[in-house]
Amino acid sequence: MENNVIVSKITDSEGAHVQNEFYRFINEFEDTNGTLIYKEEIPQLYHSERNTLFVQFNDLFSFSSTLASALELQFYRLYPYLCRALHLIIMDGCNDDDIRQRMQRKEFYVSIGQIKNKLRVRELTASKIGALTCISGQVVRTHPVHPELHKAGLTAAVVKDEESFEFVIEAAGVKATLNARASILAAANPVGGRYDRSRPLKNNIQLSASIMSRFDLFFVLIDECNEIVDYAIARRILDNHRQLATQEKVVTVYSLDDIHRYITFARCFKPKIGDAAAKLLVSEYKRLRMSDSNNSTTSSWRITVRQLESLIRLSEALARLHCESEVRVEHVHEASKLLSKSIVRIQQPDIVLQEDDALLEVEMVDAAHAEEGSVFRERNQ
Repeated sequence: MENNVIVSKITDSEGAHVQNEFYRFINEFEDTNGTLIYKEEIPQLYHSERNTLFVQFNDLFSFSSTLASALELQFYRLYPYLCRALHLIIMDGCNDDDIRQRMQRKEFYVSIGQIKNKLRVRELTASKIGALTCISGQVVRTHPVHPELHKAGLTAAVVKDEESFEFVIEAAGVKATLNARASILAAANPVGGRYDRSRPLKNNIQLSASIMSRFDLFFVLIDECNEIVDYAIARRILDNHRQLATQEKVVTVYSLDDIHRYITFARCFKPKIGDAAAKLLVSEYKRLRMSDSNNSTTSSWRITVRQLESLIRLSEALARLHCESEVRVEHVHEASKLLSKSIVRIQQPDIVLQEDDALLEVEMVDAAHAEEGSVFRERNQ
């Protein structure tokens, strides 16, 4: 016969204290006008399309610094107690049995904004696990871009986000617009693992025109047999392995910290476009449009206003790179060269088999007709 072992239930005293303090915060917090702003939001949560209470961290800190500090350090562990406190307040305000039963099955959440603790992506360590932090930076996806990604259901949302640098979340009756200030550097492998020079870029990577038009520059890197280049690559790989084995310190002109400080300083500049640079931007855009209309080869995409926006972004980036507050003519020239080289490299493949095949077929038909005509003349003679 098995012995019944009674296990005593351990209560999280800190979690219970946070739950009680947050319960008091919702019921008692007043703004500068003496309004119970969070208690007045409770009736909105009885509707089926609302289940989240938005709380500002500054209000939590002004009400109880102990509560704010506990949430900042152990937010992931204490978050369920916040939801329980909110649920208790909602249940206390239910006077109807039907509403009480519906609220009993409904889940409620708490969202905290205006977080003071902001960290960069590189500053995230294991000690920050479970803490209440706000991440400021760029998240890089280091996985190759597959052709099937553009067929996903969120393609339209991704295109809008990359164009406006904002994304909209619509869930549980809440519509929030958040910033998405991030640049995209993508790398894709060609279909079949080998780039076909006779086909344009859009057929080699199978990306839609709407996705491709969002990128400013395209560069095709083809693995060709070149004795000089192959020797340089091999020497570079061997030198890296030897430095790792001997633990030699690489001597460079600028250290990694110097480069980071330079980039941070360059980002502080907000260059403005001068009159001469603006006129040159318009003329360069007209030149690209004319070359696109006169180009007989199959291009990867049409030259539209998006390429003008690319010219503007590249010109501003070059001015920022030189730590200048105004976009000059030299910056526009360099941006136009970058964009032109990218487009020309894609629009002019080395071999166009379709045109050659068509000409060959025409020549063969003409030769056949000429030979047939000579045979008829011989017979008539």
